[in-house]
Amino acid sequence: MKKFLVGILCICCLLLVGCGNKESAEKDLGSVEKTTVEVLVKFFNDEINENSGLTPINDDKPKVEDGLYRYELEDGIYVTVTPETQEAKDQDIVKSMQICFSKSDETVAAAYARLLVVANNKDITSEEADNLVTEAKDSKDEAINNGKGISVKYAENDDHLEYQVIRNTK
Repeated sequence: MKKFLVGILCICCLLLVGCGNKESAEKDLGSVEKTTVEVLVKFFNDEINENSGLTPINDDKPKVEDGLYRYELEDGIYVTVTPETQEAKDQDIVKSMQICFSKSDETVAAAYARLLVVANNKDITSEEADNLVTEAKDSKDEAINNGKGISVKYAENDDHLEYQVIRNTK
């Protein structure tokens, strides 16, 4: 009888607390299609050219260092692309993209970050991108997500600050 009651209590606790369904938590993040480095860099440049007076990426040949593609934007500001694996930019699938900058370039970097969010998911409006970037900065080191497949995180590294745009792929 005691075993039966303990079993019932365990089941009740699991029902009250939840069974830790990770799958439902992942669904809340949303997802985006897998996309190559080359395509996302083009989308980012299109966003810059169409929706801002900022300097686009003007070099089709990125520096490749430590498994990242690095594209210069303006003096002190650059974008890095982290691929899932690194082979060739027309084949590599993007895992995340980062706007890297020094503290003095904060305003311009935030503008680039907003454009980068939209470039990574055209279903995100400019206002939503602004909210994600602002909330990420206010919640340092915590990724912010609005359920449309893109998370934004503001991080301070040893030599620079960055807005990380993380893709939740299907």
